[in-house]
Amino acid sequence: VAEEGRRSRVEVIEGRVRVAGDRRSLPVTSGFGIVAGSDTAVRPRRLPAAPLGLPVPPVVEEVSLSFTAAEPGIAAYRVQIATSRSLTTPVYDRLFPAGRIDLDVSDLADGPYVLKIRAVADDGLEGGDALYDLELNTRPPAPVQLTPPAGSRGIDPMPVFTWARPEGSGAYHFQLATDPGMTRLLLEQTRFEGERLSLEQPLPSGRYYWRVTALDPEGKPGPEGLPREFRILPRAPDQEPAALDPSGITFQWRPGRSGQGYRFQLAADAEFARVIEDVRTDEDRYHLTDPRPGTYFMRVKTIDEDGTEGPFGRVQSVEVPAPERDLGWLVLVPAALMVLLSL
Repeated sequence: VAEEGRRSRVEVIEGRVRVAGDRRSLPVTSGFGIVAGSDTAVRPRRLPAAPLGLPVPPVVEEVSLSFTAAEPGIAAYRVQIATSRSLTTPVYDRLFPAGRIDLDVSDLADGPYVLKIRAVADDGLEGGDALYDLELNTRPPAPVQLTPPAGSRGIDPMPVFTWARPEGSGAYHFQLATDPGMTRLLLEQTRFEGERLSLEQPLPSGRYYWRVTALDPEGKPGPEGLPREFRILPRAPDQEPAALDPSGITFQWRPGRSGQGYRFQLAADAEFARVIEDVRTDEDRYHLTDPRPGTYFMRVKTIDEDGTEGPFGRVQSVEVPAPERDLGWLVLVPAALMVLLSL
């Protein structure tokens, strides 16, 4: 009964109910309902179907749960949460307009629950129940992962991993992998104490993912941390001294791992504003043929197998001297003069 007694609703879930009022009597069977009021025609209407198949996850690891529920002719949805399927004492009961349903479960303790949802028609009749088993696992919350930050790029092969301590945590489950699905693990600490972890071995250049899951004092894991991506850039190769020979200059550097390439630059100034050569090569050397006399500056960087470039290494300079002038013809001049004088 609603609106101060001016309107009443009857919903029959099982069996048959006879509804009487205003000198009329109507039988209402299972699956039907009526809305009675001074401005409505009293006639049975079919109740909305149970909203089955909604995208309700079986395990909830956040303090909020959101999904979409919208059907033609449905104005709202009633959502209830209880600790048993009897639903006699729901711990959560709220009406949501059709569309996006946002549940705040921050006040509920972790554990198993039953989620009941039923559709509400435009006239206020509520339909059949859809029941969903629900497991809340929201504590302790996943730590905030600090360093290396998501999307960071650097050349340090031994990054330090740090995170914030969440409330209720006793230890952590740390994982480092080469894929976002965290299946190709490089390092796993199932029970790590502290909020700072250092590597014992350097990592080669490439893309990596890490995550941290908090454990409560009894060792129960909370929600899994989200994998955070970071990248270790390839270091510039160590350069060998440039070699001058009659054909030109050979620049050489120490090779990296198989599959890596290089970008070589040669310039007429140390700021590389006047670049002479800018080439990509798979070789660990570059030869410049017949260079003009002057000072040259060179630098090189490593390119990973997927095309990711690291920073340039230190700049080297090399001096190409001017060729010595052949003055042998000057010796012939006095001899020629002597021949002329003898004539």
